[in-house]
Amino acid sequence: MPYIARFHAIHCNARVLEIGCGEGGNLLPFARQGCEVWGIDLCEERIRQAQDYFQKQGVDGHFDCVDFLCWPKPAGAKPIYLISYFCMMSLSTCPTSKLLFVAYRCF
Repeated sequence: MPYIARFHAIHCNARVLEIGCGEGGNLLPFARQGCEVWGIDLCEERIRQAQDYFQKQGVDGHFDCVDFLCWPKPAGAKPIYLISYFCMMSLSTCPTSKLLFVAYRCF
């Protein structure tokens, strides 16, 4: 989160969506800060791992096994900040790719 905060403040009432969330480890700091976190992944096993991980950590998170292009947006008017592992890795090697990462207000 400190890296992201250099580009955009993440407020505790924000929604954060990670595409390809795996076991949810990237979402955990956001959840602990009070963000509403959503993780989607194409692998059912990874979604189960994310649900178990968040339950063991005692934090809330929403996880769906779905293709991002078919994912129904959650109800409500809060902005969603879109993150993905690919974008996070790209930031360290390509400064212009931060445009892919920094606070997409998708909905």
